[in-house]
Amino acid sequence: MEFLRRNYAYLICFFVVFFLFLFLSPSMLFDATWEYGMAHAIVLGEVPYLDFNIITTPFYPFFHALFLAVYDSYFVYLCVNAGLFTFLFYLLYKWQAKRTVFYLGISCVFLFQLFIPSYNFMAFLLLVWIVVAEKEWVDDRLIGILLGILILTKHTIGIPILFLSMISTFQWKRGVLRGVFAMIPCGAFFLYLLCTHSLSSFFDLCFMGLFQFSNQNHLSFSSITFLSIVFFFFTLFWLFKEKKMEAFYLLGAFCFVIPIMDISHFVYLFVFFLFCLGDKIFSFPIPYTLLGILIFLGSLGMYYYLNISYYKDCNFLGKKPFAIQLVPSSYRKEFWNVLDVYQKYPNSYMIDFFSTKYDMVLNRPITYFDMLLTGNYGKEGTNRILSMIQESHDTYYIVTKSTYYNRDYISQMDYTIVDYFYQHYPKIEEGEYYDVFYKE
Repeated sequence: MEFLRRNYAYLICFFVVFFLFLFLSPSMLFDATWEYGMAHAIVLGEVPYLDFNIITTPFYPFFHALFLAVYDSYFVYLCVNAGLFTFLFYLLYKWQAKRTVFYLGISCVFLFQLFIPSYNFMAFLLLVWIVVAEKEWVDDRLIGILLGILILTKHTIGIPILFLSMISTFQWKRGVLRGVFAMIPCGAFFLYLLCTHSLSSFFDLCFMGLFQFSNQNHLSFSSITFLSIVFFFFTLFWLFKEKKMEAFYLLGAFCFVIPIMDISHFVYLFVFFLFCLGDKIFSFPIPYTLLGILIFLGSLGMYYYLNISYYKDCNFLGKKPFAIQLVPSSYRKEFWNVLDVYQKYPNSYMIDFFSTKYDMVLNRPITYFDMLLTGNYGKEGTNRILSMIQESHDTYYIVTKSTYYNRDYISQMDYTIVDYFYQHYPKIEEGEYYDVFYKE
């Protein structure tokens, strides 16, 4: 009972976040499904970069694989992520105490994007942990190791923040010490790449492929772009005026919105900005915790009100390991129908936005065909996938009609590859939800 009394806030946080994960619409959980699929593949013994494509460093799926190795299910995946968010809440409370609930409540206005399980969320958690470590413990060895893990979570964020952290000490010996300890986890990962013969694939996907990813996934100028620019100049002004430690990390947090400035990436920059500078913006005495709870409940009520028609027609998928995933009834019918066809063709690949889900239900290996997203398979990636198709023999490809026709909704799909089947191979079977193509 003493444990419950002292930690009730964290227990409430865990259960609230878990049920948010469970009842957020699947359209908001694209990344979560893919990330779970990668962790599942690692449990099966597959090698990232060689057996399946991933465009960032793999700490997040490896972390989840530790738990999924005990019991592989979507339920476990959500529980672990709820635990991670609870730990984030603990860290944020150590940083800003009573303002924590208020700032997190404000973040809910962004359609609960902060609560989406992904490597971006893990990178945000590590960034907050590093700032708290700077304030609480000031141990350069611990900070260095955390910086190394951040690089292994998302290298495009971790590498710039490592250098900013080293500079922020204003003491070259401390900065070098951080760099040396950051290389411990990075060195272990380098050895892993050598032992699995995946170094060249890693370099192609995570570095050379960045140029193609940036070109094919950039967004036009928007209000989020404008806010990011305003925040950037405000951060520079704060950095040069006060030279505070948090300012260096806030500057590094802008890597969250490069190259994609959308709401799901901007929310991390926004929340970190609040925790760094919120006390300058909200300096008046108000009941911050109560206000944060009210904003959260209001945002939650508005979210479900706007999606009420969607939730009236939802059901659980009912197929392990995704048995508890909430999906529209129409999608559930489509999934079960296409799954039966996919099972019928043993030497086959699913061409769908969520191919990963089909392969996991059938316990098939995760491959490059599970994430056919533009810019997600290295330099000249589209040509690579087309070559894989051309070199295949006696192979069936099942293309879902929802993927083929919903091009505006599934904008990241590489339709050069999808169209290739319709242009070059015979259709041997057609159903309400699918087309089957055969490559001799």
